[in-house]
Amino acid sequence: MDSEQISENGQIEEMAWSPALTREPRGMTSSCGCCSDSPVQPVHILPGRVSMSAVPSFAYLGLNSSDDVIREGSPFTDVSVNNPCLLVWRAYGLRIRSIEKKDYGFFDESGCYMVLKVNEDRTCSINVWQGRKATRTDTIEKMSRELDEHIHKAAIFTREMQGHETDFFLRNFPEGVVYVDIKGKGKMNKTAKKLYIIKGRKYAVASMGEINPDELDPSSVILLDGYPRMYLWMGQRTDTVTRVKAIQLTKRLRACQRNGRAHIVVIDDNDTENNATFLKKLQNTKKFHSSLSDRGLQDGSSTTSSNVINLHRVTGQRVLYDMPFATSVPLHQRFLVSTESFLLDRGPCLPLFIWVGAKAQEQDYFDAITRARKFAEHLSYPAWLPLCRVMEAREPVCFKYFFRTWKELLMTKPFASHRYSIASIEHGQFSQWEPGAVPSSATHKASEDDLELTTDGSTEMFRVDHATLATLATQCREPGVFNSSDCYVILHRPSSDPQLNSNFTIFYWLGRRSSAETQSTALALSMNLSSKLDNAVVIRALDGHEPRSLLTIFDRSIVELEIQGDGVDVQMYCVREWAESGMRVHQVPPSASSLNSSAAFVLIAPNRSILWYGKFTGGLVREFAKNMLAFLDSSRMYTYEAITEGGEADDFWGIIGPQQPYPEEFIDVVLPRRTARLSCCNRRLNGTLQLEEIDSFTQEDLCESEIFILDTFDQVFLWCGNALDDHTKKTLLPNLLQDYLDCDPAQRNSSEVQLWIVMQGKEPKIFYQHFPFWDRDGYTGQDVYQLTRKALRQENARIKIFCQEKRDSSTDDEDMTSDACTPVQSANRVRHNVLRAFGSSRGRATQKLAPGRRSSSLNGCFRSIHTA
Repeated sequence: MDSEQISENGQIEEMAWSPALTREPRGMTSSCGCCSDSPVQPVHILPGRVSMSAVPSFAYLGLNSSDDVIREGSPFTDVSVNNPCLLVWRAYGLRIRSIEKKDYGFFDESGCYMVLKVNEDRTCSINVWQGRKATRTDTIEKMSRELDEHIHKAAIFTREMQGHETDFFLRNFPEGVVYVDIKGKGKMNKTAKKLYIIKGRKYAVASMGEINPDELDPSSVILLDGYPRMYLWMGQRTDTVTRVKAIQLTKRLRACQRNGRAHIVVIDDNDTENNATFLKKLQNTKKFHSSLSDRGLQDGSSTTSSNVINLHRVTGQRVLYDMPFATSVPLHQRFLVSTESFLLDRGPCLPLFIWVGAKAQEQDYFDAITRARKFAEHLSYPAWLPLCRVMEAREPVCFKYFFRTWKELLMTKPFASHRYSIASIEHGQFSQWEPGAVPSSATHKASEDDLELTTDGSTEMFRVDHATLATLATQCREPGVFNSSDCYVILHRPSSDPQLNSNFTIFYWLGRRSSAETQSTALALSMNLSSKLDNAVVIRALDGHEPRSLLTIFDRSIVELEIQGDGVDVQMYCVREWAESGMRVHQVPPSASSLNSSAAFVLIAPNRSILWYGKFTGGLVREFAKNMLAFLDSSRMYTYEAITEGGEADDFWGIIGPQQPYPEEFIDVVLPRRTARLSCCNRRLNGTLQLEEIDSFTQEDLCESEIFILDTFDQVFLWCGNALDDHTKKTLLPNLLQDYLDCDPAQRNSSEVQLWIVMQGKEPKIFYQHFPFWDRDGYTGQDVYQLTRKALRQENARIKIFCQEKRDSSTDDEDMTSDACTPVQSANRVRHNVLRAFGSSRGRATQKLAPGRRSSSLNGCFRSIHTA
């Protein structure tokens, strides 16, 4: 061995470093790609376990270093799925080099990188990233495939390009991503001024660029790294979450590039004087090197149109022959076959997914990205389009939401579909699992609202009468009676004593025959009532799709009348089970086609009352039908006739019409509960809805001045911050759900989804249980932003900076020290000016004085300064 030796205990140990080991082979270039003019050389690897502590600053960008150790062999020897970790390599000619952990998140625009993330559950993801100035290299392609084989197929494999990264890549660097650019092989000048444009809400991305001072983007953050101070300009339309993320990213830049010795000055849009001084400094930005892509940073907020989603079956690399069209929306999980591969095309602006079945061939896994690239090139999609490979039974949440039906599959038994050698058999054991058709109880249980309401409280029921609420006398122990042509507002107090509990719940019930104007009025009146009752929770209840909690406050029974008046001769009511032993009674047309074998029917004729029992009804339904007859017409509670299905006489059909076929059971569409997704929504200037999905969301992502949508597929929560003005609520909330579902690729209907309107500080358990942790004051708002700035000023006070600047620039810096100057620093500045003035006035006479006399004379002057 060249650089290893065998120890006494049989372990391989590395020998001392030798300069001969760092000699580059002849013909190797320093560029990221492979040079076609250079002779073919063997691939040399910098293994991931080699210590990079001796590498100088910015060596992570791929610069030459005499401390590098080059050895032949695989760099992934120490990589194991049993050890959660994050590893980053960069391609350098025919080699790849590992990066120090402190340099994670910094990417050279002329380089290609490979990122491996091993999670706690042993699932892995591989991300291949390419800078905008880099050319595609075969080295990174070969090494990424070798790494994929070593870990036995990553659950997610993506190919990214600068400025258009997906959340699969950005989530590996929660502190942010910084694009840097270095010309040549020299080091970056630490005192050089740099300009960054910071964008991104969940994951901040900073790119070096060139800005026109007259055309500043109010939705972005600008960082001017002017040594020894870093000026952070906040756009007027930037939210507080983005501002806090920008400050955190700037602090990391200060720690990595300035060794922590720089002051950060934050400039808000309301700082008029500092804004003018900052714009004056931007006049010199034209001499900075522009590294911002012409297309700009990718805007992660977008609305998905379901009209461009297509599914293709993939069997090879020929697009016209091996990638035929399979189906379009709505998509179902049954379309995906475990022995094949499928490509999910969403258009030229959104990531391209390729799904590989668990029983597909080996070549389908490793050629998936290549086939997706061929497909994108055939359709003339942009070169920066992200390509994502996902595996069966390991699909991400965003992929599942494109399918209307999805059943989670559990791993039932291991299977070995490939052959392994004696040396690699330990990696093959239990490395692949066959997905079985075992539904997951966590995601396929029936839709439940989980709102704990009881009948012990008090309930008030109002009917929407034009623009007012008409009070209805309602007792909690009696069933709620609704008319399908009206809308109602129900106010429930958990406790009869208002002083004991103030957690009100408001339902607004919309009849299916009511007008759209009446439904909008019901929502507006409910929101006004909520604001008067300390932001109570508002829940929408549709006719025929009432939530379980509404049935609870009405003693688990609801009566819906479709026709009212004395002119109706025959009335027919359907009594059926609803929402776990609850009962729902609704009026139906008196016809034989309205019958159902799974329900009981109450038939009231002028001189006759009949109870018809279906063959699939139980004793509970039949007993409730008797009680409903007494509720509807108490005079006939002892004179009714009971008829079971199949025993009808001719006079029965004479009342409801001739015998017709009818269903045997009810078909209720119940959407499954899925993993929650959080999106921030607002309106663009042209009126369209703008959605920005928040990956790996926490409570800190909720901003008090915005509206968020929490989607669990069967329920949609609209969260409103306390700082949101009433005009925004009135303009956004009425049509927000419908606009959101119009962009849904699963094509869900509004009647299938439960709508909740939740206010900040009054969130029920069903809402905050989807967050990893919850605190009463865990939101991000103006208070958090001001506390972050206060902590930043305290950090600036502890940092001493030394620089020699020109007189014209020092004057501007003194005017922009709102976040950097302290009383102690002001006294030190005065002390420095006095020393300079005192020495110039005394001349050589001052220098001839004894040190003791000179210090004593100056100390008296300093005492007077501090006293003043």
